[in-house]
Amino acid sequence: MHDAREQLERRFSELYPPLYRYVASRVPHRPDAEDIVSQTWMQALERARLFDAARGTVEQWVFGIAKNRIKMHWRARRVTVSVDDVEHLLATSSDATADVDRTLLLEKIFATLNAEQKALLTLRYVDGLSFDEIASKAESTAPTMRKRLSRLLPELRGLFTNLVD
Repeated sequence: MHDAREQLERRFSELYPPLYRYVASRVPHRPDAEDIVSQTWMQALERARLFDAARGTVEQWVFGIAKNRIKMHWRARRVTVSVDDVEHLLATSSDATADVDRTLLLEKIFATLNAEQKALLTLRYVDGLSFDEIASKAESTAPTMRKRLSRLLPELRGLFTNLVD
C-alpha cells in the first residue's frame, strides 16, 4: 500500500509534464486542465493501495484516472465557443469569417463525438502519437486503435459534408 503511494510521490516530477500535456490537449481551458491534473493526483494518492502492477504501469494507471476525470469534466459541461477565442480569431486572421466558420463547424463536429473518439483524434493528430503509444495510454492494442480511427474518419467526413451543405 505505502509502496505504490511512495512510488507515485517519487515519480511526480517525472509524470507531471506528460500528464499535464495530455489533459491540456483535451481540456483547452487552462484552469480546468490544472484542476483535472490536481484531482487526478489526489485520487491516485488516495487510491494508491488499489494500484496493481500486474495490470499495467503506474503511468498507465495515472493516465487512466486522468482519462476518467476528463470524461467527467466533459459530461458536466456543454461545449461552447469562447468569446475570447472568437475575438482572437477576428483580430489575427486575414480571413476571419472563414476561420470563425471553420472553428464553429469543427466544434459542432467535435461535440458529436464521445470522449474516446475525441481522445483518439487528439492523441493521433494533436499529440502526434503512434498507434502503439495510443494503445498503451488507452490500455488497448495498436490494431484496435488503428481500426477505430479508420472507422471514425469516414464518419467525420460524412458529418463535415452534411454540415457544409
